[in-house]
Amino acid sequence: MIPKMKKILFTTDLSENARHAFYYASSIATSCDAGIVLLYVLDEGAGTMQQQVKNALGDEQWQRLQEKHQQTARDVLIGKRTDYTIVREALGHLCTEARSEDPACSFEALELLVSEGQVVTQILKIAEEKNCDMIVMGAHQGLFHKNRLGTVAKGVLQRSPVPVLLVPPPKAG
Repeated sequence: MIPKMKKILFTTDLSENARHAFYYASSIATSCDAGIVLLYVLDEGAGTMQQQVKNALGDEQWQRLQEKHQQTARDVLIGKRTDYTIVREALGHLCTEARSEDPACSFEALELLVSEGQVVTQILKIAEEKNCDMIVMGAHQGLFHKNRLGTVAKGVLQRSPVPVLLVPPPKAG
């Protein structure tokens, strides 16, 4: 029996590599007429939230956001706005960007989730809770060097009951 993809979990660390992987998730979702659940897991060991959002949006979009929402940006800097709100905006931007680059892109962003906790555990928990048929995530450049696999990717691959698509970074040039 050919499996039917109804729901794809796209998990992101808001890096450029994750943005690249999102295009694969949106392509699969469009082809299969599936929805996407977008997930970011807040991890205290990661870089600053603002830098991650800036990376996800790109310099030009980040600048526009700054200009458009000066008061909001001030609130972010003094901690009045939650990380959840900031990340949800970045996740929403991924969907908008994918659709603007390819008008045939017709997936539905079912949910934009921000979770907190151990990254692998949260990814697997959300995939199960949301009945996802596949997990898509981006890989980092050094992911496969010297027979080593990143800890998050390795943990998800080892423990996931559903297929995992690990997308390598785009080739330079």
